[in-house]
Amino acid sequence: MNFISQCLIEGGLNFNGTSCNVRSCGVITGANSLGKCLRNHFKWKRECGKDLPPPAYIQKGDVIIYHQDSCESDITHAMIVTVGGKNAMVTGHSPHVRNIKYANNKKKHYYEWIHFEG
Repeated sequence: MNFISQCLIEGGLNFNGTSCNVRSCGVITGANSLGKCLRNHFKWKRECGKDLPPPAYIQKGDVIIYHQDSCESDITHAMIVTVGGKNAMVTGHSPHVRNIKYANNKKKHYYEWIHFEG
């Protein structure tokens, strides 16, 4: 989560002073915590479903969280959207990947798309 948090911080998001699960260095711990923080504190829009393709409005800087068993599963991984739209591409750390197709996770099939509407 450090990588995604750092990307969002560089984009202007400030997690300090929020009720989110923030480390002393200002980053979020855990993909679920990030998703909840973006939705509840920053009011980002969420769509989630099994193998859910990206909504047309998904854009660079949005986030995808992969869940294992359901949209509420705690077994998660997050990546940042680097190419938006219906053919979204994502970038992440662990593993180090850049601009790969969003449907790359073979174990986690519930895709939570989180979109900044500001």
